[in-house]
Amino acid sequence: MAAKLDDPDLQLKYLSLIRKGKPRGKAAKECDISSTTVRSYEIKNPEFREAVMDAEEDAFDPIEGTMRSLAKAGDVGMMKEYRSLKRRREAAENRKQVIDHHHTVKIDATSQVRELVQTLRERRDGVAVLEGGVEVIELERAE
Repeated sequence: MAAKLDDPDLQLKYLSLIRKGKPRGKAAKECDISSTTVRSYEIKNPEFREAVMDAEEDAFDPIEGTMRSLAKAGDVGMMKEYRSLKRRREAAENRKQVIDHHHTVKIDATSQVRELVQTLRERRDGVAVLEGGVEVIELERAE
């Protein structure tokens, strides 16, 4: 069923509904796909996941503007809600940066692991086994 989201027209319809403020589940239902299908497709397609998050941001912009206006007008409750919203958004952005950093570290670690494996193979090839299973490794003297 995930193949349905490969259709660019269906993606545009789904994103348009999200941009208009529909929750993900209702947008999926209107597109005749399951929420599970959408989640699976987002996992496999990071660009689509980013597009969904951008559409949600677009949908929330007018609400945030109203919150900001009410907070500026002195609505104490809205001031608290607006500050809370800002903190949640900053925390979400920080989590995103941490995730991006972890991906970079994994790539670096993969490169380091390859180098380590290569070094171990080279050392293994330089090992001589004597009678009785004793291994002799030739070491190069660094000067």
